[in-house]
Amino acid sequence: MDIIKIKPASPDLIVRDPVTKTPLSNKGEIKPMRGAEGIYWRRRLKEKSVIQIKENKNPIEKNDELGPPRKKKFKFGGKE
Repeated sequence: MDIIKIKPASPDLIVRDPVTKTPLSNKGEIKPMRGAEGIYWRRRLKEKSVIQIKENKNPIEKNDELGPPRKKKFKFGGKE
């Protein structure tokens, strides 16, 4: 696990990035889990000041010109 998507455990909690010193977005951000910065984020996870965001398994494509979002279609072996 080299990277992880995390967000503050509650919307009113301010958790600062150790490198940039900016607050972590409530929508979540991707952070490294290696090196000194990774140690910092693992400590925040352990003390429960941040939580991991699970990635959506179903990719959704959004195109305003075509209307509402729709699921992507994948082609396998030239067939749909």
